[in-house]
Amino acid sequence: MSNDTERLTRSVSEVARALGISESTVRREIRAGRIPAIRVGGRVLILEQGFLSRILAALGETDPDDVRDRHEDQVAADRAERDAERARDEAIRLRHADAVERQKSDPTAVRFA
Repeated sequence: MSNDTERLTRSVSEVARALGISESTVRREIRAGRIPAIRVGGRVLILEQGFLSRILAALGETDPDDVRDRHEDQVAADRAERDAERARDEAIRLRHADAVERQKSDPTAVRFA
């Protein structure tokens, strides 16, 4: 890449070195939504602020904090949905285990739910 070409993204390791923090901290900040990043194939790329501003402008947004807040809300909603799904799965597993135990204690009993 030539020096006169503007870089639009940085790698996790480049950002970690520039900030003097570990790569795992950079990744944690990305997951928390505090560092804007995109995934391209298997790579995580951190967006340069100017590039991010141009993307937001193209999308009709002006404040990255509003986008971040909506992203955090979506992440929280997704987490709540996953938690509810896990709770439903656990309830089903417990009902099944209970039915198996009842069947063991009385093999002649047949119960249809």
